[in-house]
Amino acid sequence: MIIIPMLGRSSRFFDHGYQLPKYQLPLAGETVFAQSVRSFSQQFGSQHFVFLVRSDHHAKQFVATQLANLGLRDYRIIEFQHETKGQADSVMQGTLDYSGSQPIIIFNIDTIRYEFSWPSEIEFGDGFLEVFKGSGDGWSFVEPGRDGSVVRTTEKDRISDLCSNGLYGFARLEDFRAAYLDYNERGLSVKGEQYIAPLFNTLIARGMDIKYRLVEAELIDHCGLPNDYEYMKARLGN
Repeated sequence: MIIIPMLGRSSRFFDHGYQLPKYQLPLAGETVFAQSVRSFSQQFGSQHFVFLVRSDHHAKQFVATQLANLGLRDYRIIEFQHETKGQADSVMQGTLDYSGSQPIIIFNIDTIRYEFSWPSEIEFGDGFLEVFKGSGDGWSFVEPGRDGSVVRTTEKDRISDLCSNGLYGFARLEDFRAAYLDYNERGLSVKGEQYIAPLFNTLIARGMDIKYRLVEAELIDHCGLPNDYEYMKARLGN
């Protein structure tokens, strides 16, 4: 199952004068949304998709129309009438009625991943992150161990040059839930927001095998900020 939370307010974009949420903006003859979801075109026939959307800007109707154009059939759109504590809370609330035994991948709607392939069982381990070598502090980070294992994850705390591209996997949804409940019960957050990456630390502390896959930066496009979007639009067109 692939879960795509879309509950951010796009405040940076609206503050810069844009009239639409970032995922609805035009890009390369389609939209940011379509380009992002195309990251998983190889999984359209094999995975169930879950989209977590806000109740404003006709989000549910927009997503349904976009998915019809993309040819994705196996999906569910869950509309939220309220704010959440962050991406981790959103995923927790949005998957309450799904079986806990299945693997999940969570992905940012403002990222495009080219040539994605579903990780093998060995690659996936008990949990899985994709990373690239990047600069700056505004990412989730991985402290690497031996043989592609993860020693520690952080949010907005640069412990290495391995930056998350916003793709997170859990071999079992129930492990995500257990990690989230532990995180929430301890009142943990980063700048008041509950992110996905720190949840892996609970699983690591329990002896679980968390893996990372290093991806070339050229296989990832980011459009989470207005400058990123304008750069991509200049390169790929409206």
